Amino acid sequence: MHSAFDWVAEHPKELAIGAIVTVAFLFGGELVAAGAGLLTYLVNLFAQTAR
Repeated sequence: MHSAFDWVAEHPKELAIGAIVTVAFLFGGELVAAGAGLLTYLVNLFAQTAR
């Protein structure tokens, strides 16, 4: 019976890639949401000054 620790010891690269993908996905989603919010704000600001 292999424990989780044995699996990690045998597959460090897969674990690292999985961690990077997970972090990139989580933070990427946050960045996209923040960027979209900022873009919406700037468009609204520009629309108000253009009038």
